[in-house]
Amino acid sequence: MYDITDEKRAWYRKISHESRLSKLSAEEGRVESIHEVNIPRFDPDSLMPQLECNGLTAISLFSGGGGLDLGFLKAGYKHIASYELIPICKDTLTTNLKSTNIYCGPDEGDVRKINWNIYKDEIDIVHGGPPCQPFSIAGAQKGADDERNMWGEFTRAVNVLNDSPTKVGGFIKRTESPVYRQASQPVVGTTVQLQIHRSDSF
Repeated sequence: MYDITDEKRAWYRKISHESRLSKLSAEEGRVESIHEVNIPRFDPDSLMPQLECNGLTAISLFSGGGGLDLGFLKAGYKHIASYELIPICKDTLTTNLKSTNIYCGPDEGDVRKINWNIYKDEIDIVHGGPPCQPFSIAGAQKGADDERNMWGEFTRAVNVLNDSPTKVGGFIKRTESPVYRQASQPVVGTTVQLQIHRSDSF
């Protein structure tokens, strides 16, 4: 746990909120921009060309904007489905993945409600980025006691689909953290290998 006060957390949230509002105002032309609004010119296809299909399948939990989904597609995996709680992500995921198997929102995208047996024997790779808020220094760091902690749901999916050889998690910041200990527990019938990388090395 970081030694951070509630006042400091509130300050983080305040400046983050103000920054977002300023950006929106600038994009809409309601205020004069301090900096030129960035228009991305980088073509990711030039960095990672599409590989041939490798015959393996992948399913995505906590898909967000679909970064991992796109990466696996580019690497030659067949996309089976994506699940995301935030409704507005559906348009982005559908456009980028060119797939109809996109499930978003509290009715269809909540992984707590999914019976993963419907994908039994179909999935080779389960990937996703469970929410970081329970462990973020900008939050209260309640960890396993935070209702947003979804590591248990992630491993539930993997345990049901345990013919799959691999699971890919999100970022784990500290080896002494509760999420590290939880992710280190072997999934039923599999061997778990964790790799720790320093983010400042990239």
